[in-house]
Amino acid sequence: MISDVEEIAGNPAAPPDHDGDTRPDYRDTDSDDDTISDRDERGRDTDADTTPDRFDDDSDNDTIPDAVEAGDADPATFPVDTDGDGTPDVWDADSDADGLSDRMEHENGTDPTRGDSDGDGVNDLVEVAAGTGALDPADNPRARGNFVFEVPYEEDPNPWQDTLVFATDLQKADVYFAVDTSGSMDGEIANLRSGLRSIILPGIVARIPDVQMGAGRFEDCPGAGCSNAMNNLRDITTDIAAVESAIASMTGLCGGTEPYLDMLWLLATGDTSAYPSSDVRPRPRRCADPATVGWPCFRPDAVKIIVQCGDEVATQTCGGRSVAAATAAMNAQRIKFIGVNSGASRPGFEQVANGTGSVDATTGRPLVFDISSSGTGLSDAVVDAVDQLAHNVPIRVDATPADGADEPPHDPPVDAVVAFIDYLETNTSGATIVDPVTGETRTCTAGVETADSDGDTHPDYFPRVFPGTSVCWDIHVQRNVTVEPLPHVPQLFRATIHVQGDLYTPLDSREIFFLVKPFIPPPDVPG
Repeated sequence: MISDVEEIAGNPAAPPDHDGDTRPDYRDTDSDDDTISDRDERGRDTDADTTPDRFDDDSDNDTIPDAVEAGDADPATFPVDTDGDGTPDVWDADSDADGLSDRMEHENGTDPTRGDSDGDGVNDLVEVAAGTGALDPADNPRARGNFVFEVPYEEDPNPWQDTLVFATDLQKADVYFAVDTSGSMDGEIANLRSGLRSIILPGIVARIPDVQMGAGRFEDCPGAGCSNAMNNLRDITTDIAAVESAIASMTGLCGGTEPYLDMLWLLATGDTSAYPSSDVRPRPRRCADPATVGWPCFRPDAVKIIVQCGDEVATQTCGGRSVAAATAAMNAQRIKFIGVNSGASRPGFEQVANGTGSVDATTGRPLVFDISSSGTGLSDAVVDAVDQLAHNVPIRVDATPADGADEPPHDPPVDAVVAFIDYLETNTSGATIVDPVTGETRTCTAGVETADSDGDTHPDYFPRVFPGTSVCWDIHVQRNVTVEPLPHVPQLFRATIHVQGDLYTPLDSREIFFLVKPFIPPPDVPG
């Protein structure tokens, strides 16, 4: 009870009327007109601002009026307690106990009385911390293909593990055309020129989305009299018109001992010093990015493919390069090979294809294709070859976690991989999972060979997978013993799981969020 003497406040002639309703406080059961009775608010100053709650229209200073948090407009009813923790919302800094303070909910437009404002199954704290649409049921970390683990300090994480499904389609390829331009190759050159944009490029892009191309020619031993002994006409580029122009410049006017193996070795090594003749150019290689590899500047993380077109014996060499030397140089740079034969090149092409693992594993056949001497069918042969390479040549598939950004920033930064991830383990259960990115139902493919790269007894990679096979990993997290909670502010730590083919080319990725809930001190409830 609050005595009239206290409410008159020593001024009986003009007793206080805090809500200005002409009814003095000592006669008003709700002095601040917040629909909460003075009896229920007696003796409290929740936000310690020296204004008692019975005169304070926002008792907990969360920017949400008490009249809104009361739950109804009847002062006779006790104010609502949404989360049932014994503290009514008007005095509770986190009314719905979702880890996001009411003040932050008000600032972000979310509902402080609903832990999941948009009803999408992901609570508001996670969505606000992750920057997704907390009011959009179609937008949340899971819908973006990302995963969230709650990692409270020195408590069990939620969940302990989750399953991530990934695609293994090849994403990035550099295709280089190395063409024998001796006098007998006019038909093949014409077919390549006419089909590059209309058939080859769209056919390859349909299978591998990020494709760049380059082109060069070879026709005779350096110093033998032909002006284009080995000429890298166009480095790897996105400028397909420039590649077309390079191919259009090819003419079959010269020839002799065509340097098939020398061209492959030079494309792989970029070591033009081995051929000092002026008819080998450019010299040195003209790559602006030192991270690129080989003579035509292959991107280091792309699947590198040399398509060699010829009609002569493909084991010819001018610099003493053997098949073993050429394929060793190509393997050192992870370069695959496709041979397009219009004459006598098949046996040599097969040796190179076998030596570089450019073999269709479903048939055991090397990626060598025959066309007529007129060049008819060359464009289709190239597309068919890339299709086989993109689907029928097995690759090793690994998942590697990498640390991401901290929000808010930490000094020193927290390595999310070290702090929160215990281990990744391959999952070959055969279970079906909806890929949150594509909406497609994918399978944790059963029967796929697995292996353990680090000897921790948990298999963590797939040694031999056909591109396009869906694969899964279980990510196991550990207790958070590193990051303590901050008052009111959620902390979010990121890691990205990168899935790579053959330890170098990107296939897929997922972002992982680790959420440390804030500490929100609850105010006392009057007795």
